[in-house]
This record gives sequence, structure tokens and C-alpha cells, in this order.
Amino acid sequence: MLNNYLYTLLIKPSVMSKILLLFLVLAGITPCLNAQEGKNDLVIVGDVSTDLSMQQVDMRYKNNPNAYYIRETGSNAIDQISDALAGKMYDSMHIFVRNTASSLVFNNLELTADNIAAYTNVLAKWEKSLHGKIVIHTSDRMDDTAANNIAAALTKATGLEVIITI
Repeated sequence: MLNNYLYTLLIKPSVMSKILLLFLVLAGITPCLNAQEGKNDLVIVGDVSTDLSMQQVDMRYKNNPNAYYIRETGSNAIDQISDALAGKMYDSMHIFVRNTASSLVFNNLELTADNIAAYTNVLAKWEKSLHGKIVIHTSDRMDDTAANNIAAALTKATGLEVIITI
């Protein structure tokens, strides 16, 4: 919520909002400004072909050197993300993916709280390449229980904080 407020301050700055923003920066709250899109964050983009919100993500990140697009063919999305992380260090990872009420839907993999355990060996390696957290941006609202279960299963498997948001 603070990030959204800071974003509003930056987009629609008034004199008061500029003063408040200056105060926040001086108070040492600058990491919040970088939390949404840090300079060294890996951006993972799922299927952009069918979803308008995902097409907007594509337009925003297509020239970002830290953006990686999940392919439909070849290895599954978990393996592809692992390949993108291999041998590199990132502050955080932002994953933009379509979803159903109870799953994350990549081009070639539907990830649920029940099938995450099958990928534990691969997911455990992600912690070596990330200092911060994993933020999963979904295209639609998920069932709260399902989102919490997926986030908890991913946190357990990766050893990293996982947040799921629209």
C-alpha cells in the first residue's frame, strides 16, 4: 500500500506530495521506491499472447535487459526461470503470470500449492541467486486461501519471501 501511495506521489506530484516524498527519502524509506522495480531485479514474463494486462507488461519490459520470457516449448517454466537465474545475482524477482482462482498459469505449466513439492529440488536453488523476495503479479484476483497456500509452498521450497499480488 505504501508503494502505491509513493507511486501516486511520483505520478501526480503537488507541492505537498513533493514535500512528503522528500521527507520519506530523508527518513530512509527509499528502498520502498525500488521495491517495485529495482535496477537489479529479474523480471519474468509469462504468456503475453492472450491477456491484455500481460500485453501491457510486455510493452513495459520488452527492452529491459533483465526481462526473461517463458517459452511455450522446451523445458517447463520452473526450469526456464532457474536457467535465467543460474550464475547471476539479483535483488528480487518479479514474475508476471496469468492465473486461475487457484493456480498460476505459465505457457507450459499450471502451478498449484499441491504440485510445487514436485519442483522442490529446482526451487531450492533460487535462493542462491536472489537477495530479496519473489513478487508474483497475477492477471486476476486469486482465491485468498489458494494464493496464501501457493505463497507458503513457494516460500518453503525456495527459502525466500514470496508475495502474490494483482
